[in-house]
Amino acid sequence: MTRHLVFQGADSVLVLCCHLGAIGLTLLLIVLLLRYERQLVSATIGNWLLVLRISVLAVVLMTLLQPVLSWTLDQKRTGRILVGIDLSDSMGTTDVHAMRAEKLRWARGLGMIGNPSIDARLDRWQQAFEEHREPEWVDPDESTDDDRRAALEQSRRNQLLAIFRELDGLSRKEIARRLLTTVPNPLLDELKPLAKIELFAFAGKTEAAEREQLEQLVANPSASLVTGTTDLSQALVAGGSTSGEVMGVILFTEGRDLSGKALAPLATSLKASNIPVYPVMLGSTFRPKDLSIGSLEYPQAVYKSDHPQLKVTLTTVGFEGQTLDVELVPDIPDAQPLKKTVKVTGPAVTLEFDLDATEVGRKAFVVRTPVLEGETRDDNNSRSFAFTVVDDRAKVFVLDGDARWEFRYLEAAMSRDERVDLQRVLFQQPYLGILPEPFFPRTVVVPEDVSDTAKSPFANIDLVVLGDVSPLDLNDQLLQILREFVTDGGTLVISAGKRWMPLGYRSPILDQLLPLTNPRSIQLMDRSGEAAPSLRGLPVQLTVDGEQQSMLQFSADPVENQSIWKGLPGQMSAILGDPKPAATVWATTVMPQGQADPLAADRKHGLIIHQHLGSGQVLWIGFDGTWRWRQRVGDTYHHRFWGQLARWAAANKVTAGNEFVRFGPERPDLELGQDAVVRARWMAPFLQKYPKLKAHAEFFRSTDPPGKSFTTVELSPAVGNPLQHSGKAVSLPAGEYRVALTTENADLGPKPVEATLYVHDRPSQELSELSANRDLLTQIADSSGGRLFMADELRDLPRQFKTFDGNVSYYEETPLWDRWPWLVLLCALMTTEWILRKVNGLP
Repeated sequence: MTRHLVFQGADSVLVLCCHLGAIGLTLLLIVLLLRYERQLVSATIGNWLLVLRISVLAVVLMTLLQPVLSWTLDQKRTGRILVGIDLSDSMGTTDVHAMRAEKLRWARGLGMIGNPSIDARLDRWQQAFEEHREPEWVDPDESTDDDRRAALEQSRRNQLLAIFRELDGLSRKEIARRLLTTVPNPLLDELKPLAKIELFAFAGKTEAAEREQLEQLVANPSASLVTGTTDLSQALVAGGSTSGEVMGVILFTEGRDLSGKALAPLATSLKASNIPVYPVMLGSTFRPKDLSIGSLEYPQAVYKSDHPQLKVTLTTVGFEGQTLDVELVPDIPDAQPLKKTVKVTGPAVTLEFDLDATEVGRKAFVVRTPVLEGETRDDNNSRSFAFTVVDDRAKVFVLDGDARWEFRYLEAAMSRDERVDLQRVLFQQPYLGILPEPFFPRTVVVPEDVSDTAKSPFANIDLVVLGDVSPLDLNDQLLQILREFVTDGGTLVISAGKRWMPLGYRSPILDQLLPLTNPRSIQLMDRSGEAAPSLRGLPVQLTVDGEQQSMLQFSADPVENQSIWKGLPGQMSAILGDPKPAATVWATTVMPQGQADPLAADRKHGLIIHQHLGSGQVLWIGFDGTWRWRQRVGDTYHHRFWGQLARWAAANKVTAGNEFVRFGPERPDLELGQDAVVRARWMAPFLQKYPKLKAHAEFFRSTDPPGKSFTTVELSPAVGNPLQHSGKAVSLPAGEYRVALTTENADLGPKPVEATLYVHDRPSQELSELSANRDLLTQIADSSGGRLFMADELRDLPRQFKTFDGNVSYYEETPLWDRWPWLVLLCALMTTEWILRKVNGLP
């Protein structure tokens, strides 16, 4: 470290001369003043006054010179290489089915065969295996004796087969561990002289690892890694989010990724930061013979007496033409399985089971198939799942301006649904005075305090459908209550209208609720309206995001579901706009050819748009013709759409609480590895009474002893919304949880505020596809500026890195003249001088 004292006020000679001249003149005046004061005071007092005045002058001079203390610190930087090992469940596969070329690569990489004297021969064997031909086991110049050559050939063949049999007992992750730590020249030792090595493990999540504990971690990965899935983006983000000079990322993996994320842009961003990725591919690219439960599709919550279905997808590679028995077994003692038989016609088959929803409660099942001869793995032939049957009714409130066709058919469909508790208000309707009241209510009772959600007309409502209501009937006060309903966890569906909604409004509250901006009307006035219903108008087509939504499923088969949507009658009018940045388009349309449309992007043709707002959500339906879907099919699609929408809204609302708070998990059913977000919505008077309130969510697992808390999460106020507190619990194991709200400095009342949370195993395809994905790893390597390596090429990997020896200098400076101690010193000297003069009678 080098220090310097610099006077910035002396940089200019002219300014310095002015400063020194002023100080010299002041010093002369002080001397003249002293000669006068000596006639009035003693010599001792005069000397003290002189010292004080010269000290003040010195402080002023130093201030004018602006002293700055600077120092330079030289530090040596060492680069870092990140090494990741994939510990997902599929990395536990032993590749008995691998081709001989692949096994030879692994054997050479592990040092099980090979040395400089025979490497050339092994290269020729490798090439022969990759060309799917028998290698020349004995070189022409090794022997001319036929018996000798035959014996050598048999010996070498047996030796190689013995090595391959030994490899058959090693899993992919064990091969990775040995390549890193135990081979004759382990990769970690080769990289150590080049940079600092940071080892980490990844699967669904990532965590740091130590070389000394790597063997234990490979044998028993921690639950926090979420080994039931593979998310390669986690490994790539680990390279881009760390601080310091990262020289590169090395990933030992098979290349399977179940995150659904685009990995190429992530790899490209690493290339922009000069962080190449070097994947080391493990596992065979040859698809093994295996039977597994690929995926399960089922509703997480259903109403009693509904008719839910389970869709099972089986991966059946190598069993084409065979007949399989698939069983659905209730997870209770002595339960009788429901069996179905399916014939395998390809690498995957799909079948469906009807689920029993006649009894209320949590229903757990196991789907299983027998373990057949020749399977690569026998631990992926069963999968458990669960769903909840509730004896409840979805509470729906419909608001509309007049009895348009959309209102009439919606009201009729909801009224016939035994699982829907319907309320409706029709603001404008004919009334002849014959009956005491009109057929439908015409007003909404609004409380005096619109922020008191307990007295809101929508307090116990799951879904509000807002139709074509006039601004005279839907004032800002009612809109504010609707906003409170949404932020409190409710679901609001806004249905476009031809008269008022939303073009007739100028309300900032409605603008906040709407998931789109700049709405505009589309009216088809050409002869397309004369075509068949399925061909006329604007078609409604699901987007990729919309296909994932359960309430938009008319069939369990994705292809059939898309076909149904495409065959629905089109709309003759719609309202389109710009979706907000946080909104998601679930359905779009295609503008007729020749129709002028300034909104060119497909996203701006959104007909069904979703957005979250607070704890709730808003769904925009940009047309008023769902009733057209009844054409020739009756309630089949129209009622199913609105019925599924009502049940979806009921499943998403936070329902636990009391008169002070609404509380519960954002999603009551989670898959393993998903974060549990818990929200508490407080009543304003309660927070005003207890301004120092602190809230926590305690998680109690059903399998733990009573009263033992599994984890506790602090609930913090949301930014800009002090009434809403939230917290997040991560890496919860599978099981049933009771979530209790606790407070400090506040009284919630005698009854506990609790909700239920279920975490179930992730229905992923981790063990349904066991082949290595070379194409994906090559794409990641190329996009990041790296290179794909095989196990026998690791000796070349350290050469990709240059020894990093970077020196960096840090320069800092601290001004001394503008600090508060400097001002205190000046004031103290001047005050002392003034007091001394006054005490001795000087002016």
